[in-house]
Amino acid sequence: MTPPELPEQPQRYTFVLSLWRESTSAPWRVALRAADGETRLGFATIEQLAAFLLRLADSPAPADRAEHPAGGND
Repeated sequence: MTPPELPEQPQRYTFVLSLWRESTSAPWRVALRAADGETRLGFATIEQLAAFLLRLADSPAPADRAEHPAGGND
């Protein structure tokens, strides 16, 4: 007898996005903070943010990491 399959758990990531630059000629900098306010991830460029988000979307996250993805803390 095979065990019943568990329903797929939805994955959700909730972040607050900060986007700034020091001057009009400086590159944009980015920070994501988990909605619970504990984890802050910093990125020197928008391209680094995009790469992080693509990796996050491509990798399944265990339920206990849904609100706390690992990343380069700043």
